[in-house]
Amino acid sequence: MLRGGAGETWWHRLTARPLPRMIYRDLERMERNLAASDTDWTVLGPPYLTNDPPAGRYRTAMDANVPGWSLARGDLARAMLDVLDRPATIRRAVGVGPN
Repeated sequence: MLRGGAGETWWHRLTARPLPRMIYRDLERMERNLAASDTDWTVLGPPYLTNDPPAGRYRTAMDANVPGWSLARGDLARAMLDVLDRPATIRRAVGVGPN
């Protein structure tokens, strides 16, 4: 899952990541519940979302975060639609970030 910090910069792991511990605990519990279920699922993990116009491109990483501070909501929406056609994303966590 994404909570392990794979793909994050050393700076983010040391500064930003420790702050919202309660939020991460809830996310970890959700991801464990999904993994234990028989349901087909895909979790997308974006960075901070903005209301900026979509750039029309993004990067993904399987089971890891993508380095980057922010992503336009429109680019995340595009990524959500794109993973629907990718069987490799079923029962996987997909990090999404700026390109």
